Amino acid sequence: MKPFYFLGTIPASKSLRNRALIAKSFFPELQLGNSSSCDDVVYMEKAISALAKNEAIPCGHAGTVLRFMAIRASRQPGVHRLEGSERLFSRPQQPLVSIMNQLGCEVDLQKDHMIIKSQGWKPVVDSVHVPTGQSSQFASALLLSCWNLDKPFYMTLNGDFVSESYFRMTKDLLSLLGLTMEIQDGRDIYVPEGQTLLRDDYFVEMDMSSAFAVACVAAVSGSATFLQFPENSLQPDYGFIDILKSMKIDIEQTYNQLAVKQTATIHPTEADLKQMPDLFPCLAVLCAFAEGTSRLFGATHLKFKESDRLEKIKELLKLIGREFQEIEGGLEISGRPFDAKEVAATPKFTYDPDKDHRLAFSAGILMRLGYQIDLLTPDVVSKSFPEFWNVIGVPE
Repeated sequence: MKPFYFLGTIPASKSLRNRALIAKSFFPELQLGNSSSCDDVVYMEKAISALAKNEAIPCGHAGTVLRFMAIRASRQPGVHRLEGSERLFSRPQQPLVSIMNQLGCEVDLQKDHMIIKSQGWKPVVDSVHVPTGQSSQFASALLLSCWNLDKPFYMTLNGDFVSESYFRMTKDLLSLLGLTMEIQDGRDIYVPEGQTLLRDDYFVEMDMSSAFAVACVAAVSGSATFLQFPENSLQPDYGFIDILKSMKIDIEQTYNQLAVKQTATIHPTEADLKQMPDLFPCLAVLCAFAEGTSRLFGATHLKFKESDRLEKIKELLKLIGREFQEIEGGLEISGRPFDAKEVAATPKFTYDPDKDHRLAFSAGILMRLGYQIDLLTPDVVSKSFPEFWNVIGVPE
C-alpha cells in the first residue's frame, strides 16, 4: 500500500455545529459557516425542522440530539414526541426527566421514545438542579436553551462533573454568540432574562476528534496536512496536539495549518483523558506501536459511550497481539514498533465495532497498516465522519 497522504480540511465539529444549531433554532437569521454531513448533524437539522412543524422529533442513535432537543422542545408549549433507537434510550437519560420535571413539564420516558407535555418553562424550584455525574450534556442542553427568557433563570450543577470540558465549550460558544451568565463557585449559574443574539454569523471549526483519527494514520503510515486548522479551539480534543508531541511524533503547527508525519520511533505516553475521553480508542491503537508502555487514564465513563469502549479496545489489542493491563479509567498498553512481517503473519480477523464510530476509526488505522480485518458495519463512521474511509484510502 502506498504511503498515506492527506492535504485538506476536515468537516465541521459536530459538537459545535449542533450547539450552534440550537441557537439558530431561536434566531433563524444566524448564518453558520463550514458544514458537516455526519449523521448527528443531519439528525439535529431534521429534529429542529420537525419541532418547528410540530411533528415527531427523530433522534436516531444520537444522544446529543435527544438531550439537546428534549430541553429545546420543552421551551415550547405543547406535546412533543422524541423518537430514537432502543439503544439510545437505554443510555442514561433519567436526568432529562428530572430536569424537565423541575421545569414544570410532564415526561413519559419509554424504551424507544419520550413524550413531553409542556406549558413552556414554569420552574417549580428556585434553581433547577442538574446531575453532572454521568454526562455534561444535560447541563449543556439546559444552558443552550436559555435564550429570550421572560424571567431570570437559575441552575445548580450537582455531583462529579464528567467531561466538564464539553460544558466549558458550551459556555464559551454561547458567550461568543452573545449569551451572558454569572457563575458562582463553578456550580451556581444565573442567566438574565431577555438574552438575544449579538452576531449574525459563526464559522464552525473543524472536528478535532476526526482530525485526530487522521493524524494517527499519518503518524504510523505517511503524512497529513490540515488546512484551516485553528490556532486555538473551543474543543477539548484540541489537546491531541500535546499528546502527539509527548510521543515525539513529527508534528508542526503554523498559521492556519497542522502537519503530522510518519515517525520512526513513537515514544510511550501518559495521558489523562478525563476531559477528552473520545480520544481513547484511536490513541490506544497508536500506543500499541510505541516503543514502551503507555498509560491512558481518567476516562472512567467509557462504558456510557456508544459502546463499552474499554472492553472493545481490549478486544482489538488482543487481536493484534498486544499486552495491556486495565487500570482505573483506562489501560496500560505495552507497545512495540510497527513490523511489516508481524502484520503479514497476523491471521485475518473479524472485528465488530458495536455500532461505535470511534472503534471503527481505530480499526481503520490498523487496516491502513496492512492488517486484514473483516470489519462489520464500517458505515458506522457516518455518525461523525462519513468521509473517513475515503480520506485514509481504505475501501469500506
